[in-house]
Amino acid sequence: MSFFEGFLNFINSCGSLPQKADLNGFNKSNAAVFIDGGKAEFFEDISEGGLFSLPFRILIRIKPKDNSEKLKIYETFNNIMLYFLENQFDYNGICCRITPSGCAALNERYNDGTEEYSQSFNLFYYK
Repeated sequence: MSFFEGFLNFINSCGSLPQKADLNGFNKSNAAVFIDGGKAEFFEDISEGGLFSLPFRILIRIKPKDNSEKLKIYETFNNIMLYFLENQFDYNGICCRITPSGCAALNERYNDGTEEYSQSFNLFYYK
């Protein structure tokens, strides 16, 4: 299993996503995980026990019926953030920590009533 397959499985094990996340984008109205526009940064040589940072975002599309459903999406992101803070992703001896780098926010509102929300995170991994 590749690092990113393991990473996606870890995210999907959270249990708070309305549907399984997919690195390839949205399928109907599911959650999607995107590697952010920010660049990955090496702090030291990872092969010799260094630290690496990878920014990413989780995007969720919903078609809310009322304000309570809109508020629930923020609770969903809060639960995802807590899961990341309480659990470490370990991939072949590489320990990974995920921390939020921003707040959950509304990105887009479409004509059909669908809304897209996202939150940014950083994946830090080190040996």
